[in-house]
Amino acid sequence: MITNRMIGRFLALVLALAAITLGVRWLAFRRVENAVYGAHVLDRSGKVLAGFERGERRGRKVAVEMYPNTVTYRSGALAQSVLGYYCPDIPFNNSSGLIGAYEEELYSGKDVRTMIDLRWQRLADSLLWFGVKDIKGFEQACLVVMDVKDGGLPVVVNLSHNSDEGFGLGNWAMELGYEPGPIMEPLTWMVALKDGMFRSKESMAEALALGKMTKTYKVTPEHFVNSLTECLPPEEYIWKDIHGASNVKIHSPKSKDWSESDVEELAKGWTMKMTVTHIAAFYSTLTTGVRRLPYLVKKSYDEEPRLLGDERNLIIERLDKYGTAGLVGRSSESRWSGYAAETFAGIFPKKNPQFAIVCAVFTTLLPEAYQTTGAVEKVAVEFSEHVNIN
Repeated sequence: MITNRMIGRFLALVLALAAITLGVRWLAFRRVENAVYGAHVLDRSGKVLAGFERGERRGRKVAVEMYPNTVTYRSGALAQSVLGYYCPDIPFNNSSGLIGAYEEELYSGKDVRTMIDLRWQRLADSLLWFGVKDIKGFEQACLVVMDVKDGGLPVVVNLSHNSDEGFGLGNWAMELGYEPGPIMEPLTWMVALKDGMFRSKESMAEALALGKMTKTYKVTPEHFVNSLTECLPPEEYIWKDIHGASNVKIHSPKSKDWSESDVEELAKGWTMKMTVTHIAAFYSTLTTGVRRLPYLVKKSYDEEPRLLGDERNLIIERLDKYGTAGLVGRSSESRWSGYAAETFAGIFPKKNPQFAIVCAVFTTLLPEAYQTTGAVEKVAVEFSEHVNIN
């Protein structure tokens, strides 16, 4: 016969076991904002971006319980596409982003501090969404900010048309290679400047007016392409921070379909593919003369070659003629997978540039059916005006 005493003893035993379990759990995981996690991804000031529990090890892989199961993005979907996921039950492409790159550290309970600034990320996300959501054919959009002093990325925003408020898992800012178009004309100017083709505002204007650069490089296309490549993140550069990130691709004279006209196309930013983050890296190089590579957690390289001295200011002054308020830069049409896109690239503040900023919108319209809107330039200007860089 079950008595009240027996029931009481049973309940006491259950409570004791629960207390022991909770005690062990308290030792294994740290409490943050009323939730318990094994490790965290933090922004650069220590604010929690994501927290999650450890799963089981399966072979040599780490089964961290991630999206869509138990990961908690502390800032909602903000920066979710950059943080990524790890799904061990998926046989292929089962990890992405920071979480995929730092799964071992996270499994061992180590926090991962990023260069992301949560306040800047939130501001950029809001400005970008309201700036591009009504563009005809809007498919996705990105905004990247890079610190020109060391390559850190305080802002990486990715938005999509097919989810509430634009949130999605695609990290297009680092994965989507596309033809940037005329915003990359300064890349050719940099190569020509290094080759001594001009040394003053006047000689630069003359070289541009007469097409001197393309005429010269049609004779030496391999030198031209090699010089372009030297100014961009190299092929051997490995994205330690991000699983699935893309590399720069430039049409080569060694290709079977190469033609003399490809020099003109390259000079205008076509027949090359790179991501929004690569473009930001180039504009950072243009600002300082030093080729610094972008990173989110820690640098994966040691060498930072100086490509230009103060003569680079000739290019910056030329860019400033486009008259963008508050920053130096320009916008242009772009292309991705045969469809129309629009990109703005620049540096700010105008008087003492500290950051490179690139904003792009990708549409489902054909290039001939798309008219540039100026929306991405407006977003970049508004961000530079409202962000507190101190």
